[in-house]
Amino acid sequence: MVKKIVNNYNVELNSFYENVLKTDTTVSKQAYCEARQKIDPKAFIELNDSVNKVVYEQCDDLKLWNGYRLSAIDGTVLELPDTALLRKEFGCSGNQNRMVARAKASCLFDVLNKVIISTFALKKYPQTLDISEL
Repeated sequence: MVKKIVNNYNVELNSFYENVLKTDTTVSKQAYCEARQKIDPKAFIELNDSVNKVVYEQCDDLKLWNGYRLSAIDGTVLELPDTALLRKEFGCSGNQNRMVARAKASCLFDVLNKVIISTFALKKYPQTLDISEL
């Protein structure tokens, strides 16, 4: 299930099972989240690479600006699952009451074709992102 969640998880999960898998099986949000954590993050990179291969090698109507691909880059701070391992690996922020694991990430986007070209590795928070690393 790779799409934007519009409703709550239970509604989305039930809809997925009913409409896509054609079954009346129900799955709890907790079971879904637990199973989702077992997915190798590299699977999403490979999926994105496959989409890009189709878009850039097989599409006849690729949109260009003056003969060039028009791209934009943006970054964000991600709040990660709060585990000791992730806090150590990526750093954390918070206050005297609560600390949360955080990381920085960025994304290169093809503006005209509405395709994510690439994402960049998570960086330790609050380390700044150096444009020369891209």
